[in-house]
Amino acid sequence: MATIQKRYDDLIGGFQRQCETWKSKNPTMDFVFNKKLLYPSVDITKIQYIIVADNPGDNELKMGEYLYDCTNDKKRSGYIAHEAFRQLSLSEELFLVLNKTPIYTSESEKL
Repeated sequence: MATIQKRYDDLIGGFQRQCETWKSKNPTMDFVFNKKLLYPSVDITKIQYIIVADNPGDNELKMGEYLYDCTNDKKRSGYIAHEAFRQLSLSEELFLVLNKTPIYTSESEKL
């Protein structure tokens, strides 16, 4: 029987491959896979919260990470989320960060 971590790794690996497939079939669109979802970045046994953010924006596209903590832009969702984690003294290892879509846009209205 597969472990929970193995099932998670298989699911996330499948999602990563799907993002790559979508990108190859739609070369004019950008699909962002959150590289922080890959093991060993995520130990599924430690996850206590799942955060679902909007679509990936400019920083997420550039860094390949959802809710990227861009400390030089305090108006970005990544900075705001991570600042909340810091103020609540919550470790990032407790969170699984997803987006409602892997499709990049610089503005949500364009989805």
